[in-house]
Amino acid sequence: HVNPRWQTDDVEPRGLTGTTPERVEFQRAGEGHPLDDVIVHARDKLCAPATLEVQVKRTMTFTASDSEFKDVVAQIAKAGQRSDFWTSRYELAIATARHSAKLDGAYQDVLGVARQTAAKVCAGRLVRPHAFNADMRQFVATFRRNLEVAGTVVDDISIWPWLARIQIHVYDFTAEASTAAILAREQCLRALADEHGSDAGRLWTALVDIAQAGAVHGGDRTREQLVAELREQGFQLRGE
Repeated sequence: HVNPRWQTDDVEPRGLTGTTPERVEFQRAGEGHPLDDVIVHARDKLCAPATLEVQVKRTMTFTASDSEFKDVVAQIAKAGQRSDFWTSRYELAIATARHSAKLDGAYQDVLGVARQTAAKVCAGRLVRPHAFNADMRQFVATFRRNLEVAGTVVDDISIWPWLARIQIHVYDFTAEASTAAILAREQCLRALADEHGSDAGRLWTALVDIAQAGAVHGGDRTREQLVAELREQGFQLRGE
């Protein structure tokens, strides 16, 4: 069956390309989501489910001395024990508020290679001179060590499927002239009917308030619930 909503103008959830969103949940550690701050449920063109768990940290260095990275990797190890983790599209993300040269460069490069390249090839590149730089090698070593500390047995090849499931997202809302804030307002403008574009700022504020209330109470919203709530607040969405 083809997803009946596939032809809509919905923006893909970040980290789940090729899908349309269905539900967002907050604070769901008690319901079996170790990375529990935000959980996004979506479906692809053929209606197959896709899930993204997100753990939010204001800052993270991703180094061996970073205790928060160690804790998050332990959560990742726990997520990998889910019965559907390796048999479905199940992604894990760390969201942080600050860019860094290593994060934007070496660390993202490692994760990109893991997603695009066979594990055996990745393992060979890791030990081949000049294939990976020192920061890339250190990131892999730290991630592997943290997994092993969490009780997950991995080797030179099996570490790569883990890395292929990991994403790092930067949302620089606290920065001056935040690109994340600019993009959010642009997406709000796209979501509104043409004659209501001036409501984009108000729509973004409403979405922030809804998300914060949901996070406080461990709530959730389906797409239909969110649309209905926005209608009640007087927003006219595109396509209605």
